[in-house]
Formats: sequence, structure tokens, C-alpha cells
Amino acid sequence: TAKKGTGRITFRSLFSRVSPNEVAMVTRQLATLVGAGLPLVSAIDTMIPQMKSRTLTRVLAQIKESITEGNSFAASLAPYPGIFSPLYVNMVHAGETSGTLEIVLERLADIMEKQEAFKNRVRTALAYPILMSIIGALVLFLLLTYIVPNITVIFADMNQALPAPTQFLISVSDILKVYWWVLLALAA
Repeated sequence: TAKKGTGRITFRSLFSRVSPNEVAMVTRQLATLVGAGLPLVSAIDTMIPQMKSRTLTRVLAQIKESITEGNSFAASLAPYPGIFSPLYVNMVHAGETSGTLEIVLERLADIMEKQEAFKNRVRTALAYPILMSIIGALVLFLLLTYIVPNITVIFADMNQALPAPTQFLISVSDILKVYWWVLLALAA
């Protein structure tokens, strides 16, 4: 397993991810507490018991410990690139350096909330076309594997030459009828 805070991916970290919404919420709360005049370590200490995510609780405790040991806030965030992006860390560093940490944290929270809202709008906009594509593919598959073979019997009884598109459709239907499992394996 990886050491804590090294940024390496472990089996446990795959199932205990911190969502961007949680990071935005923590950033907003931290901005409010720092803006109210609370020292940074006290603000983080106040937030730790309120966290729902055990991973975020553990990370915030390690960040608080790192700050207590004398590291800057930005340097304490840097070992967690999966949670705090390099942009986030650099903006915090700029806020610490300029003495405007509260303002920077508020802007970071705004940016993150807007990014999440945009992602949600994109997901919502794509959900319908993706669903319709899946349904269309299933209907086409059912038509080619069940309906076309039944109609092929009628064409065979007529003993007439069929147009090329119809012959192609019948050939595709025959292939899908026999090798449907290959298509299923390719889709997965």
C-alpha cells in the first residue's frame, strides 16, 4: 500500500474518493471561518468533526498537523493532488502570500461550484441522446435478429431476385443471428 499523502493510487483510494462538491463546500466553510477572524488551524479543527467523508476527515487532520508543524497551507495541500488541484494549491499560495486567503478561498469555492453546475448541465443534456442511442441500437438489434429472419422466409418462397440492399440486410441479419455474442463482447 502507499504511504499516506503521497498521492499514489491505492485500492482503498479508488473507493474513497472525495467529490468536488465536498471540496467546494469545505473551501466555502473555510473562507467563512477565516473571514470571521478564526486562525487557519482553528478553522480546520472546527470543520473536521462536521465532515461526512472519512477520507476528507483524515486529509483535513493531516493538513492541520502539517500546518501545526510549520508548513504553509499551500504546502500542506500539495501532497493531495487528487483532492486539491495544482491550480487550487497555487491560488491558496497566492492568497497566503498576499494576505487575501479569505478572498481567494471564496473565489475558489465559486469556481468549483460553477464547474460542478456546468458538469451537471452537460450530463443532463447528454443523458437523453445517450438513452435514445441505446434504445435505438437495441431495437435495431432485435429487428435484425428476430424480425428480418422471419421475413426472409417470405422472400425465399417468392423465388425472385432481391435488390442488393435487401440481400445485404439479410446477410447482416444472418451474421448477427449466429454471432450476436461477438457484438455483445465488443459493446462491453
